[in-house]
Amino acid sequence: MAGDCKKQCSLRAFALGGEEPNKFASPQAKWPLLPVSFIIYRLIYALYRAIILILLLINWGSPPFYRQRDSKAKWLIFISNWTFLLHTSYTLWSAGTASYWHLRGKTQAESRLEVRRSDPEKYGNPSVDERNDLELTSKSIATEEESESMAPTLNTPWYFKIQWAMQNTVCAAEVFITCLYWFLEYDPGEGHFYNVNVHGVGLVLVTVDFLLVANPFRFLHFIYPSLYAIVYFAFTLIYFLAGGLNPDDQTFIYEGVLDWGSSPGMTLIVALITSLVVSPFLCGVYFLLYLLKLSFGKCCACCKYDIN
Repeated sequence: MAGDCKKQCSLRAFALGGEEPNKFASPQAKWPLLPVSFIIYRLIYALYRAIILILLLINWGSPPFYRQRDSKAKWLIFISNWTFLLHTSYTLWSAGTASYWHLRGKTQAESRLEVRRSDPEKYGNPSVDERNDLELTSKSIATEEESESMAPTLNTPWYFKIQWAMQNTVCAAEVFITCLYWFLEYDPGEGHFYNVNVHGVGLVLVTVDFLLVANPFRFLHFIYPSLYAIVYFAFTLIYFLAGGLNPDDQTFIYEGVLDWGSSPGMTLIVALITSLVVSPFLCGVYFLLYLLKLSFGKCCACCKYDIN
C-alpha cells in the first residue's frame, strides 16, 4: 500500500503514460462476446450523447423548452454546455479508439514488436513505447526497477492519452456543474428533458462508465480538470472584456458566482477555489471510487478479468 501511494504521488504520475493500452479499450469485469460487446457499448453511449447534443443545439434558445435568446452562439458561454460538449466528445473519441484498437491497433503493435524481436541486430531492441504498449500489464504505474530501465518516459498511444485526460476532466466537471445547477441555478419551471440531461444524466452516465471500464486513474491527474477550469474562467474574462453579455443582456453568467462586471473580486476567488481546491477534491472522490472498484474486482470472482 505504501508503495502504491508513493507511485501515485511521484512526479511521473502527473503524466499520461505507463499503462497497458488494452485497459483503455476493455471493461473492468468479464463481459460476454468481448471485444465486440465492449465496442457496441461504446458506440451506443456515443450515439446517445451525439443525438442529445444535436437536439439540444436545435432547441436551445427557443420555446417551448427555453426562453427566447438573442443568439444561439451564447450557448457556449455556460460551463454546463462546455462540459456537455466535452462529455460527448469523450464518448465519440472512446468509441473510435476502442474500435481502432481491437480492429487494427493491437495487431499492428504486436506485429511491430515481433519484427523487432525476430532480428534485434537489424531493428534494435523494442522502443520504450512498444515495450510499454504490450508488456506493462495490470500495473497502475511501472515498478521502480522498470521505471529506471525505461526512463525517461513510459507512453501509451497518443489517442489513449487524449481519452484518459478527457475522462478525468469530464468526471470532475460533471459533478461540479450538477451541483452548481441543482443548488444555485435550479428553476422548477425549467426542469425539462434537456436540462436534466445536461445537469444530471451526464453525471450518472460518466460515473457508470468510470466503474465499468478498465481505465486507470491517478489522483495527480487533477491538473487536467484544473486546467479546464482555468481555460473556462479565462474565456469568460475575455468574453466580458470584449463586451459580451449573457442571453438576458447582463454581465453575469452565473449570478453572484461568475460576474466579471459587477463582482470581479468574488469571481476571481471562485475561479481560484474551483481550479486549486474543488478540482483536486473531486478527483480525490473519483480516486476513492477507483480504489473501491479495484478492491471489489479482487474479491469478486465474476469481476476478475484478464485484460491482456
